[in-house]
Amino acid sequence: MSGLLRAILFLYNIILLALGGIIAAVAMGRPEPMKYLEMLLSTTQNRIVLGSAGIILIILALVVFVPLFKRPPQEDSIVIENALSGQISMTAAAAKVIIHKAVQKVEGVKETRTTIKNLAQGLTIYIHMMINPDLSVPELSKQIQDIIKEDMLHIGGLEVHAVKVLVDDFGTAGKSAAK
Repeated sequence: MSGLLRAILFLYNIILLALGGIIAAVAMGRPEPMKYLEMLLSTTQNRIVLGSAGIILIILALVVFVPLFKRPPQEDSIVIENALSGQISMTAAAAKVIIHKAVQKVEGVKETRTTIKNLAQGLTIYIHMMINPDLSVPELSKQIQDIIKEDMLHIGGLEVHAVKVLVDDFGTAGKSAAK
């Protein structure tokens, strides 16, 4: 919950507590709250102020009320198996861990970013990586594609349709390492 929403909720609760106290006092027969209310409504200027306060309360209520109906973001999950006994699935974050560990087995990879898409033709993995500039891009890419497909199948039980590799910014990796 953000700090602004917490402040609004705090203010809203203070106002509700005050209104609850006023209503309880009126219910117990105390005449003071009714006299104050009559005094507030006696002039046009006071009515405008009271109306503005009412509008602010409505806005505060909506700010607090609307997020209650937002559904929490659903985690991306990849179905591994559908069977009579139930469904086995894996989150995209768990699959990324398997991919990261597979890439760590290959020497020369500096950094990676992974995106997983569960497309109609199958699971497609997009890996954006920075490699050592002395290595062969085609050989390293093929090695990474093979090891990712193998680990995803053996560890995760997921058949990978394609592993798409993008090698980026490997020239600056050597310069920063030389400093």
